Amino acid sequence: MKHLLFVAFLAMFTNSYDNITEEIYLNEDGSGKYNVYTNKVPAMKLAIMERFRKENNYQGEEILLEKMAETKIWEENSENFSYSTAAKQDASKEVLQHPAKRNLLANIINFTVGNKQMNSINTGVMCKFKSLEELNLLMQLTRLDPLRDFKSLELPTQNQGMEIIDNKLVFNTKTTANLDIKVAPNATFKTVLYLPKKVKKVKSKFLSSKKDQVVTMEYNLADVLSGKVNTDFEIKWK
Repeated sequence: MKHLLFVAFLAMFTNSYDNITEEIYLNEDGSGKYNVYTNKVPAMKLAIMERFRKENNYQGEEILLEKMAETKIWEENSENFSYSTAAKQDASKEVLQHPAKRNLLANIINFTVGNKQMNSINTGVMCKFKSLEELNLLMQLTRLDPLRDFKSLELPTQNQGMEIIDNKLVFNTKTTANLDIKVAPNATFKTVLYLPKKVKKVKSKFLSSKKDQVVTMEYNLADVLSGKVNTDFEIKWK
């Protein structure tokens, strides 16, 4: 069992993705909170299942094997747990000596939150921002790779932008992404926005839901990473 759990632990911190969710909590003045994370339970479960097949020559039903792997994950974890660390703790001395890089990292916290009832172990970063310009920089650093480390850091250029114009939130991806990141088949990328006022209209090909002040868009992660689709949107509130 200990070996299987070690396999799950490795899967948890490997930069491969079954899903990515970003949450933007936006205030009227352009400040707010930004969270981006991945639920690592699917990857952990697959890692345990594969190892169990090899070590025990398992030939039973797949659904039973999946349930066994899920049970293993939660046997060694509390039903609810969380921990966090400041991103700057992992940064190199060179990064911390650079004022702009140090200031940017000061806004970023690495976190993991587990919830058995939701069958989720969400791992990623949570950030605070004082302006949309700051949000844009944080998103460029983290949104498509929330498990990245900050031992080294290059300040991003403005290749995407979010701005508020006359009660309308506009997001433009000015260049396409093409990152060398492993993704599972049918992996999803979800954007959830919590806006300061009730939403009137959303312009997006990938709108999943709209209710009151909350808007959700959902994409195929591989398509986003390859640049096959962009994540542009316009949201008008009342």
